[in-house]
Amino acid sequence: MYCQKSQRGPVLGPDEKRKQAAYLQKQCGVSIERSCKLVKLARSMWYYQSKKDDIEVIDKLTKLAEELPTRGFDEYFGPICQQGYIWNRK
Repeated sequence: MYCQKSQRGPVLGPDEKRKQAAYLQKQCGVSIERSCKLVKLARSMWYYQSKKDDIEVIDKLTKLAEELPTRGFDEYFGPICQQGYIWNRK
């Protein structure tokens, strides 16, 4: 009749699961395959490395925001794209 609280803990993201799998490998000596199964992490996610590097865009956006703090994001997006930086605004 009444909703019961789930006994499960918080949902973990891939980064936290990777840390747990690494801990299992280091402390318990289990294989990558076994540690990924234990923490329910796909092995492809264990080996995944992000290819995007937005540091230049973030630095440029921060600089513009400090220079012109009263303007909105759309005012910064145009000049950054015109300078040749490619990024997805989503």
